Amino acid sequence: MSQSFSFNLAGQKPPVDVPGGSIQEGNAGTFPVLDGLAAYIVTLDPGGVRIPHWHPDCNEMQYLISGSDVQVGLITPANGVKPGTDKSYTLRGPGWVGFIPQGWHHYIQNTGTEPAVMMIFFNNASPNDVDVSWALKIGGRDGRKVMEQVFGISLKDADFKRIWNAPGTPGGTRPSSEFGFDLGASHPQIVIGGSTIRQAVQPTFPVLRGMGLLLLTLEPGAALVPHWHPNAVELDYVLSGEVYMGLMTTAQGQKPGADVSARLEPGMVGFIPLNWFHYLHNTGSEPARVLVLLNSEAPEEVDISWAFRTGGADGERVLKDVFGISWQGADFKQIWISPPPQDS
Repeated sequence: MSQSFSFNLAGQKPPVDVPGGSIQEGNAGTFPVLDGLAAYIVTLDPGGVRIPHWHPDCNEMQYLISGSDVQVGLITPANGVKPGTDKSYTLRGPGWVGFIPQGWHHYIQNTGTEPAVMMIFFNNASPNDVDVSWALKIGGRDGRKVMEQVFGISLKDADFKRIWNAPGTPGGTRPSSEFGFDLGASHPQIVIGGSTIRQAVQPTFPVLRGMGLLLLTLEPGAALVPHWHPNAVELDYVLSGEVYMGLMTTAQGQKPGADVSARLEPGMVGFIPLNWFHYLHNTGSEPARVLVLLNSEAPEEVDISWAFRTGGADGERVLKDVFGISWQGADFKQIWISPPPQDS
């Protein structure tokens, strides 16, 4: 049976039932083709808290889909800066993104008055975390004595059973640091017709490492020019509209040139392995908005229109020999986005 490179993330049942919100997981356990990336949908009730924790094996990015005033508490380790420097920030509204380096202690709380829905991305297909509620249980009774010695208070009645999320109270400050960025309101780096690409990559979001995020808007009929990424795998999440993901395998354990394309609707994700040839095409009647996640802060790409310009006139002769047709007059100047065809 061939593998599927698309997955209905929004249709996943949360793995645990906890107060304060829910988490829907797209990782190697639920979407086995994933490699190098994972995507979760996290919903937090007003006041709900993603318990303080850290990730020992990956970085994290957030993208706020709906809601407002989501506070991310973030503190640095002793890594060339003073220990305990507060780098907290607020996802103020839809389109805001945030970044958390591997191993940095953080929490997420919805301090707004409406439920908050966000994408959380990791540059690991099987991300691990250490919740502080687990960590403070280390050593049993002796560990509790150590913790009481550290904090100077009694922890006898403390609840260390919380995992993932916890209920809380809305309200609080609106901290801001360089680890938060308003991607949705940023100036698009690429504008072709009614289609745009906004980029949270280096250098537009300088704190990034090992991850990059694009906010792609395709007008009806427009397509991302077929291409591949030499240095990154890709995970696409459809926010609205529908797209057709054209995807072809390489000769990696499967027949070369196998077509594993799929149609993606809102709430679905598509995965594209390293160097696989692919495109996205808006086949619907409304604009499509897609989050494009890559596991590089400086992703590279090769558009087929660039590749076919190789060698100039000699390259055209090679193409004619390969395909048996003349390429004279072909447009090799389209890059990034191909606009919809003009009505005849």
